[in-house]
Amino acid sequence: MAGVNVNDGKEKARKKDKKRRQKILSSLGQCLRGMAVLGRGRDAEDTFARVAIMPLIRSKLSLGKIDEGGPRGRCVGLPSLLDALCIDIAATYGDALALSECTLMCTFDDNTPTQHSDLDLVTGGVWVPIFTALTVNTPIKMAIFSPGIASILQANYVALNNFLTNLSSSLLQPSHSAKDTIVDDADTDTLDKYDQDDGSDELDDCSDFFYAHLFQPEITPANVLAAQRRINAHPTTADFLKKWNLPIYYQLRFGESCSRLNVAISRVRHDGWTAACFTGTQESEEAMRESGFELPVFMELYEIMQRMWDADVFLRPLSHRFMRGTLQLFGRMVAFVSEGLQGKVEFGAPRETSEKEKGTNGQHHTTRGNGAVSVYRWSERPEDAAAVAWDLMVLTSCLTDSFLEKVTDTVVSPDGFVENTADETDEIRSIVREAISETCDDDAATLIAKCWSDIIVRILTEECTTPLAAVKGVAATYRMTNRPPPTQPSPFVVTILRPLLEFDRMFGGRCPPQLGEGWKIAVVQTVSDRYSASVEELMATVRQMEEALKKRKVRNRPVGGQSSMADGEKVRLQLLLDYKEFSAVVESAGVDRDQVEGLKRLKELVKDAEGLLVQIQQGTNSAGGARS
Repeated sequence: MAGVNVNDGKEKARKKDKKRRQKILSSLGQCLRGMAVLGRGRDAEDTFARVAIMPLIRSKLSLGKIDEGGPRGRCVGLPSLLDALCIDIAATYGDALALSECTLMCTFDDNTPTQHSDLDLVTGGVWVPIFTALTVNTPIKMAIFSPGIASILQANYVALNNFLTNLSSSLLQPSHSAKDTIVDDADTDTLDKYDQDDGSDELDDCSDFFYAHLFQPEITPANVLAAQRRINAHPTTADFLKKWNLPIYYQLRFGESCSRLNVAISRVRHDGWTAACFTGTQESEEAMRESGFELPVFMELYEIMQRMWDADVFLRPLSHRFMRGTLQLFGRMVAFVSEGLQGKVEFGAPRETSEKEKGTNGQHHTTRGNGAVSVYRWSERPEDAAAVAWDLMVLTSCLTDSFLEKVTDTVVSPDGFVENTADETDEIRSIVREAISETCDDDAATLIAKCWSDIIVRILTEECTTPLAAVKGVAATYRMTNRPPPTQPSPFVVTILRPLLEFDRMFGGRCPPQLGEGWKIAVVQTVSDRYSASVEELMATVRQMEEALKKRKVRNRPVGGQSSMADGEKVRLQLLLDYKEFSAVVESAGVDRDQVEGLKRLKELVKDAEGLLVQIQQGTNSAGGARS
């Protein structure tokens, strides 16, 4: 019995306290309505802020609590402080805020909000005093809005932005519905038991009706959305956004990215394209290599560009600046590659030269080759040009694919201040895609084509034409030496296109599909033109020698078989055999002989020796039959 009596007493006390609270809320509702009717809504907001909210804020807000859980000045405790402040306000004054919001601010017809009063306790009574408390105290204001460290400023901005974005939903929760507080469905028969000043538990029927039916507001998602929109449109929110020195934050972040890229480029200048300059994680490196990257400096660039759009770096108000900065970083690498292709960039680290190595004018000389100093221009190495072109192509592919998706998703992500429609989202994606694609098409594609069509073709052409100097020696081999007619091509012929074949085997698969086999055709075409020019010059010399011998009547043709062939004819036969071998090598390089004009010209020059070749082949067959 005692236990039952105790429980009954607690239940009665709970109901009595609840009813007293209900009566206060009902009185507050009448007071707020009166203030609104008189046009004194601002006075009500100021009073609520000064009497109710500011004391609570002062009890929570301090530099020590802002830094709680981390080093001083890092503002590690700011998110938890804001959450605790919001929870306390909602627990203490949530019913009053819900009552004000539902009965004074809005009604909804077809989901369209209609504001009935200028009294707004959520904005003017809560948000304004919170902002005031954050800015009136100079140390707190400096710690939050001007920390001087980019990462801290970004974390503070995100924390306060999230707090402000969710402020209305945190304060106007369904659990704070005034309807649930004032009317208890399980106890509707005892609404006439409210406490009176005289101690009586009875109320007149008019008051019963007033409490039970007049004040029954209910928080809905539309209420929460309307309150948040008023917060976002309030002048205090505009002042809040102006407090952040976001351009300085961007400069700090962009400066970090530029410094990181400059360090990578400096290492490349010192150690070459394979310099270990990637500073990302092992997982990131593995993922990039799976995407096709090979050179660390391009992996570093892509990592830097992605980093600018990470959640702990990016700020939506700076979207246009981050987009511009990303393209500028890409342009920095493009400029570095372009200068290298023009021969303006030297790789390597020259050592100090001794006095003996100095010239007469006292200037230092750079040692190349196998010396201790390996300073070189990478544009003189076709393997470097191919590697750079490949990584540029991979980077371009990533920028127009995965990176594009990351940027657009980051920019159009939900934000409490900006709500993008579907059309606006599509337009943002289109703008970002156009900006990235235009940069890649205009810059990277040009450099890739130059690497293959200019640098690689030029270097390979020079290497392949070097053996052509031996063409002049063909005449000397047979002139007045009484050697037998040739039956095999000259040894130098197989070495003509050897540099092209070796390069194609190692790097040919990295050529962009849009360039195709054009670079190989260009090399073969130029080499064939020079080859045919050398042959034409040699044959002209041979003809001149033959004409001179005829005039002097010193032509001495041996009698019988193959030895009856003149020296000039032997030269022509050798040139024919060399042409056939060279033509076969061209085919093995994957180049159609019909596309090479120089090869056609070479065939015309040596076609007169076809009869001599038949004569040699017939003589060889006859000799073989006689021996058998």
